[in-house]
Amino acid sequence: MVPPAAARYEVDLYLLMTMICHDAVKRAVLEHVGVSEGEANDARERVSALLEFGPRQFGNFARLIGRDLPSDPDSALVYRTKLWPRLDFVVVGVGGYWRSAKLQRAQGESATVVVADPQDIAPLTYTVDELRAGFGPLVEGDSMAPYEEFLFEANGFRYGATASWGFVQRVRNWAGDHQALR
Repeated sequence: MVPPAAARYEVDLYLLMTMICHDAVKRAVLEHVGVSEGEANDARERVSALLEFGPRQFGNFARLIGRDLPSDPDSALVYRTKLWPRLDFVVVGVGGYWRSAKLQRAQGESATVVVADPQDIAPLTYTVDELRAGFGPLVEGDSMAPYEEFLFEANGFRYGATASWGFVQRVRNWAGDHQALR
């Protein structure tokens, strides 16, 4: 039997436990909702098995979030997360497969904290779209879903950012010591 707290957050736990943020960040989120690391890892494994790459991936996600499969196989499903209630997890399907899947700010919502220095962005507070809007164009680096890397310039410095599921995990000064660009 799945523990009640873990069952309530099943999809959210899958997202969290597949992110590349530090374990301390994950533990803080789990503690906040009363779920153990073991329960969260079990949820990740259950959901991972359901969402394994294949032509049923999109339909399995629809069932997992309690929705009917859309009649158009090339459509989107939107799931309002419970761990981050101001974010939607948007999955776009093509032919039964996931074409894209990312967290994005729900319509009408905005980032809770606006920062002037990108290094002040705490993990799990900004989406990639918000990073782009706040700090200009992003140059895409390595990418392997659900992970992405970006480079950008702000305030005369070069930065690197990593994201999981479209949610910023870490921003750091590319030079590592705040040296201005020459």
